[in-house]
Amino acid sequence: ALGDDGYLNTTINYRDRAPTNRAGLHGSCQFYGCTELSDGTLLAGDPRELTTPRDTFRIGDADSQQFALTVNTGYELAGGELYGFITYSTRDNESAAFFRENANGGGNPVLQDGDAVIPMGFLPKINTTIDDVSYNFGFKKEFDNSSSLDLSYTYGENSIDYTTSDTINGSYANLLRYDQGLSADDIRATIPRQAYAYGMELSLQTINLDFTQDYDDFSLAMGAELRTDEYRILEGSEYAYRDYDTNNGVNIYDGMSGGIGSENAAGGTQGFGGSAPASSVDESRDVISFYLDAETYIIDDVIISGALRYDNYKGFGDTVNFKLAGNWSVTDDVSLRGAVSTGFRAPSMQQLYFNNISTQFVVGPDGTLVAEEVGTFRNDSTLAQSIGIPKLKEEKSQNLSMGIVYNVTDNINVTLDYYSIDIDDRIVISNRLGKGLSDTLDAALVSSGAGAGQFFLNGADTETQGIDFVATWNTEGLGGTLDFTLAANFTETDVVDLFTPQGSGLETIPVEDVFSSQETSIIEEWQPQDRVNLSALYRLEDWTVNLSLNRYGEYTVEDGGRQTYGAEILTDIKVNYFVTDNLSLNIGANNLFDVYPDKNTIGNSRAGTIVDASGNTIVSSTGVFEYSRRSAPFGFNGAYYYVGAEYRF
Repeated sequence: ALGDDGYLNTTINYRDRAPTNRAGLHGSCQFYGCTELSDGTLLAGDPRELTTPRDTFRIGDADSQQFALTVNTGYELAGGELYGFITYSTRDNESAAFFRENANGGGNPVLQDGDAVIPMGFLPKINTTIDDVSYNFGFKKEFDNSSSLDLSYTYGENSIDYTTSDTINGSYANLLRYDQGLSADDIRATIPRQAYAYGMELSLQTINLDFTQDYDDFSLAMGAELRTDEYRILEGSEYAYRDYDTNNGVNIYDGMSGGIGSENAAGGTQGFGGSAPASSVDESRDVISFYLDAETYIIDDVIISGALRYDNYKGFGDTVNFKLAGNWSVTDDVSLRGAVSTGFRAPSMQQLYFNNISTQFVVGPDGTLVAEEVGTFRNDSTLAQSIGIPKLKEEKSQNLSMGIVYNVTDNINVTLDYYSIDIDDRIVISNRLGKGLSDTLDAALVSSGAGAGQFFLNGADTETQGIDFVATWNTEGLGGTLDFTLAANFTETDVVDLFTPQGSGLETIPVEDVFSSQETSIIEEWQPQDRVNLSALYRLEDWTVNLSLNRYGEYTVEDGGRQTYGAEILTDIKVNYFVTDNLSLNIGANNLFDVYPDKNTIGNSRAGTIVDASGNTIVSSTGVFEYSRRSAPFGFNGAYYYVGAEYRF
């Protein structure tokens, strides 16, 4: 309590979570000298191949430590309430990139002694520090004439800083070797192993004014908002992004080693490269919005509501959207409801302004993953403008829903709703557009130093249709009370049209090259079209038991090849017991029976079988991605068991 007229709530949370790892074994050769046999197996050459660790990858949840604080307060003042909140959290994470083995000349170059910079290879780590802060303060007041007024200011900011550790910049090793004349041992002893890659910040601040008024026959609400979005990309350290052995696309150390070594190693820190000053961003956008909402009974059993919203985005002009909705109580137990509306979504700040050149591992012609330098270029960049790519425009949608609510009995309730959403000019990221598609694009990529380019484009129209079903049953049984809920969702999304910007350098490229079939698959297939949940809550004196069955339908992933993953049912359970009025104990499990998705058969990496000179198998692996790296609706960590206690002071 804050005196007699106010309150203050504070919550502090700390979490330390260890990483998970579901990676398969490294089945390809980590050292030079392997020979492929007639049956496709590999005969080890370097003796280190026989004893080197095979658990080189880390695929799963990141190592994470988080501290969070929330303060919420209110105080009666001048017949109203002065209120506000503050939230803050900071989280440190460590995840892993692709392992760089000895036999990786670009990322782990060979030195003058014939061995790699890091002889046993290395697993680059991506370290992130994520800070979130937001605060709000406002004043709201209710008047005697059934009206209210609420004025508030809100600010929120999210920032993330990337540091790559356990890594090297391969091109810097060549600089030390050829420019500074260091020996192989000195290079290994002095080459930096980590660097600050870059930072990103997104902030939002709003001023809101809302007014409501209740009349005898209808209710009215109106409001206004002033908003400012800000987005920043902070440059990384030079070591994280620079290519030290290449100048304007020309290898400056070519031929200097007499045939021993890697004269054109990859630039930037392996695993997660940095962002150069040219990619820095500091942009903002102002938005002004107004809305009007009204609701009334046109007859005793029919309520109609309507809303209008006006938005004016700096750089995109203005838009007006509407919603009409109705609810008809046909009987005391049956109600019909429906709504129709339009929608507007301006491009996000990230879609507008993010730009970077990074290493992406993509499926090559032989089905294996290969590294490729891919640039993501903002649409107002010199490169994008040189091939005529237009600025992004807003997405527009048309939405329709209708449903029924049926109270079967006093303790059984059923709802069924249908919805349809059509989105025009949907913003999607293009395929990795490489050289050979158009002369204009080729010239632009050469000047940028990227092997391929990606762009955010208004390039798709989609249609989504779905059904939501919910049934509840509350009853008595087993000496206590039982609450059952059956919920199901069936949704299908189709890409009805793909197109490239008219008048651009991409217009001459077949649309299936600009947007690959994988991009369409992401929208249409990568998530289950159906999800069903059956849950039960049982209460008996000081005991409560929650049991939930969750069915995820089948889904298909395209990643080089195509694979359909079967439907699975996951079981969650929690048992809680109140020892006293203040102390409770609980035990439970998420995914009780340790269900995993189907094993992955496509888009894998480091698969193979290696034998020694006697034919003994050293390792045989289908790849390090035992489970799909692209989509797993319920993850691939398996079961999670827990015990807990709660005490109220």
